[in-house]
Amino acid sequence: MAVRRPGCAFCRKEAKELSSIKDQLDKAGVRLLGVVHETKGVNEFKPYLAGDVYYDSEKKFFGPKERWLPLWMGFLRFSTYANLYKTKKAGVEGNMEGEGRLLGGVYLINKNEMVYGHLEKEWGDNVEIEEILEALKKI
Repeated sequence: MAVRRPGCAFCRKEAKELSSIKDQLDKAGVRLLGVVHETKGVNEFKPYLAGDVYYDSEKKFFGPKERWLPLWMGFLRFSTYANLYKTKKAGVEGNMEGEGRLLGGVYLINKNEMVYGHLEKEWGDNVEIEEILEALKKI
């Protein structure tokens, strides 16, 4: 999981959902881990992810072409508020500290092959767990 912002409630919710299938991931031999591009909020993020968290100071894991969403654009989208409602309903809290414009994603990698990739298009555009479970069958 490429974490957009460790303090982000959306990212924490996604980590929690991915952690809910950790048994299936382990059974398939897949390690669940998070990659962050900043250290602010990492300790508060860790309880949501049932895996290790790594710091990528050079942001290489975020792609050869980083994807950024301007703050004003994120706040103007209706989907941001719909996703916020779902996240609050799930009982996940977050904060507004840190850099939130660099978009993240979820990747399922087997050896040197990317089996599945979900690139975040907007804040709270979390991966569908069913898609991950379906992709696990390819391993």
